[in-house]
Amino acid sequence: VADAVLAAQQERQAQLDEEIEQAEAMPPVDETALGSDADYTAALAAGEALVFEPEPEEDEEEERRARARRAAEAAEEGSEYETPSEAE
Repeated sequence: VADAVLAAQQERQAQLDEEIEQAEAMPPVDETALGSDADYTAALAAGEALVFEPEPEEDEEEERRARARRAAEAAEEGSEYETPSEAE
């Protein structure tokens, strides 16, 4: 049984190594050719490797800033008031 497990692991590792080599052999994406209305399907068909990292929506970014502002204001207010134990 142990031999079968080791053989299966070796096969899986060999497949992973082959897939990694194939991915590394792919040409890099020519980002200058990709505009905002790029046809990603055509780029993939041409053999280009694509990476998609969505940018945060404006509303999400505004919400993050508002939360940070509120947290900073709450921290300021908390430091202005001393508890009786701190005053002694």
